[in-house]
Amino acid sequence: MKAQFPVPRMTEGFIDGVISDLGWKRYDEIVDIMPGRKNADYVGPGCILELKLIENEGLLEPSRQDKVAEIFERAKIYGPEVDIELDGINVSLRRALEEVVSKPLQGPLKKASAQIRDTRADLNAAKHAGILIAVNNGYSYLNHENFCELIIDRVRRDSSQIDFAFCVTPSYHQGGFDAIITIEANCLARLGPEAGVWQYEDAFSAKLMDRFGDAMTAMMRDQLNPEFSDSGLEPIKDIIFERYGVKYIRRATDVPDSRFL
Repeated sequence: MKAQFPVPRMTEGFIDGVISDLGWKRYDEIVDIMPGRKNADYVGPGCILELKLIENEGLLEPSRQDKVAEIFERAKIYGPEVDIELDGINVSLRRALEEVVSKPLQGPLKKASAQIRDTRADLNAAKHAGILIAVNNGYSYLNHENFCELIIDRVRRDSSQIDFAFCVTPSYHQGGFDAIITIEANCLARLGPEAGVWQYEDAFSAKLMDRFGDAMTAMMRDQLNPEFSDSGLEPIKDIIFERYGVKYIRRATDVPDSRFL
């Protein structure tokens, strides 16, 4: 489905603006970067923040499609078409599928952990909270709830440096006439609810939502600007691939036409 509306994509520059609105700083604004050292993106009061943008559709990778198809074949789930929507899969298969589809998140999270670790050491800030800002711009197979669950699962398995994961999912669903545009954000603790909450969660979320609303207004006001149309978020599409004579499908959300409701 072709984009009919300009929808803001959350870039590093976008998050820079959120940080500025909060009165916080980029790390390289306050410290000279040391060669060979990994560093996080931002520093706030009592916290070190690293941004990771997930831009690619993980299930477009052929080797990952092979692994998904093998999971269903081993479970003897056949037919001309197989629905691979994660939320519709039974519990016995879901964990195996989650292990495959979470792999694209593993590398960025391990890198974020190392960047937060080195920044803590360089600032002598061992007690600063490590905050991962994870933005899902392009991995549409994972809805926001799936994205949050897999991010925090990977954090718990792979990182002792990330204390909280602030997960953001902007989504653009395009129908023949209407569109549904949403932005969802949640903050999860590596150690679970008993760890409490990140004290700046609400403030960060409010500034982020304000920025997104302002960007939407600007893009709608200037829809013909090629800068907006070229850089905007793409609408979520069906994911379809074929293996062993079977089509594996994740359908995009159907957007009803309001003219006929």
